[in-house]
Amino acid sequence: MIEYKRTAKQDLPKIVALNRKIFFGMYSREPYSLEEYQARLSSVSSMIFVAEENSELIADSIAFEKDGAWYIWILGVHTDHRRKGIADHLFEMNESYAKSHGHSKVVIKIYAVSSATQELAAKRGYCTVETGGEKDEKFLIVELFL
Repeated sequence: MIEYKRTAKQDLPKIVALNRKIFFGMYSREPYSLEEYQARLSSVSSMIFVAEENSELIADSIAFEKDGAWYIWILGVHTDHRRKGIADHLFEMNESYAKSHGHSKVVIKIYAVSSATQELAAKRGYCTVETGGEKDEKFLIVELFL
């Protein structure tokens, strides 16, 4: 059974280790280090949701307020646990949190290599508002009004 919960920054080492597995080789750069996570999150009030199965961390999302919107910065599911609705549930948790905390929209930057995330966001009603990047770094900025 998959358990979803909110966690805190003290769990970043476990989250970074998971995300290194999830994102390794997907992008032209190495996955973020623990120090990069800590630096990025040092000046924001973040919300971290995780999914666990049998006490093993299998997915996470990290979000925070950015430019007046709720911004999902990281969302990843371990390859062994995809196509089980986990990412959909993490999206839902972020959207509910954003709405209950007075945000009118959720925004996420999705890289082209994450076509499954692009498809899921579109199914959830997210609309593309910007495209950018070159070669392996092409991305979409998508948003959902709550």
